[in-house]
Amino acid sequence: MQSINMRQNRSRTNISSAAKAARSSTLMRTCEIYAAKYARNGFWNLPALKPGSLFVMRWQTVMVVAMIAVALFVPYDTAFLVPSLVWYEGVIVFIMNRLLDILFLLDMAVTMNTCIPDPKTRGATFISNRSKI
Repeated sequence: MQSINMRQNRSRTNISSAAKAARSSTLMRTCEIYAAKYARNGFWNLPALKPGSLFVMRWQTVMVVAMIAVALFVPYDTAFLVPSLVWYEGVIVFIMNRLLDILFLLDMAVTMNTCIPDPKTRGATFISNRSKI
């Protein structure tokens, strides 16, 4: 009697482990499908930026100020500032340079996500398809 019960218990554990494996593989496939769908459509479903929007106009103003700062600061930094051995003397310069680098990286992202004028309509409409931008 015990051997029959043990066999039934073993078969139940085998079935339950097989069912768990099937469930986990189904769950993995589902996760992979959603991950692929998000990777394919998630970011691209966001609307492209319009060139005349308030955000883009303000962003361009910020970038003009950043370019003027770079045009004035980099030659001064290169010509007159001497690298020092004291760590805290160059921290402000280093932080300013990194902030400007981050601004220019963000500008690349904004530029790549801004609509462009359609050459077929001579600028009357904009191309908002991200793959064509």
